[in-house]
Amino acid sequence: MTVSDDFIPADDDFEAGPTYPTIFGLTITPLISGILLGLLGLIAAIYALLQLVLPALEENQRLNAEVAEKQAKVKDREVIARRINAAKADLQVAKRQQQEVLGLFANEASLNTLLLDINKQVNRRSPAQIQQERERKLATCPPAIRQNARQVEEQGKGEFIVTPQLEEFTPDEAKSGPVNDGSYGQALNNKVKRKVVGLNVVANFDDTRQILQRIEQQQNLLVAKNVDFQVLQPDVIYNTTGGGAVPYPTCQLETKIRSTFQLEALMPLSPEEQRKLAPPPGQKPPAK
Repeated sequence: MTVSDDFIPADDDFEAGPTYPTIFGLTITPLISGILLGLLGLIAAIYALLQLVLPALEENQRLNAEVAEKQAKVKDREVIARRINAAKADLQVAKRQQQEVLGLFANEASLNTLLLDINKQVNRRSPAQIQQERERKLATCPPAIRQNARQVEEQGKGEFIVTPQLEEFTPDEAKSGPVNDGSYGQALNNKVKRKVVGLNVVANFDDTRQILQRIEQQQNLLVAKNVDFQVLQPDVIYNTTGGGAVPYPTCQLETKIRSTFQLEALMPLSPEEQRKLAPPPGQKPPAK
């Protein structure tokens, strides 16, 4: 073994420990490096968020908005389609109702046969039926009355069975024409026209009632106005065989009723007639 008293100086580099790089005066120690790497990772994440995630999120939101808008448009189209279908159905109902209403009005063809139609309603019973009723009634009378029935009727100013008669059918051209007086409501002014005829019907009570009912039930829209009834009472036939004067219970002349009235047949104006009656543009219709 060799022993030496010489002193060996210490190596300063060996004693100083590890060295770290310095950036801008900052020594990059492991801790600093970790912090910087963390910050770089955070910055990279933020950059990726800004450059990749946010645009993708915005694109997704835009697509969702487009989808929602298209879905709303689809729903709107469905609603519009339902409304259109409902409007078409309402239009068909309105057209059908219009045809039904127009069917109530008269037309040129029905006006031309109005006299025939009214006469048919008045003479519903045939002459043979009236004669049979007359014979049944005369069968309740004494032989002297049966044998002189015509003379009794002339003297008594009546008939045993009244024969319904249309005594008058007179068109009134002065009162006929477009309706513009509000008599059927302002809405129908210059929309319909009327044909006015004067009627005079003679019949017994039952026939008068039935004739008026049948006229009212005519398919054409007929309106009776200025109705007046005149009762034509015949003489009473008395039984004088017993020394007194007692009316026969069934052997009597019938009471006549003369019905006088105006009949208005209404029919719609044609589009051409309505245009002729319309006031000029800018001019207000006259106040009623």
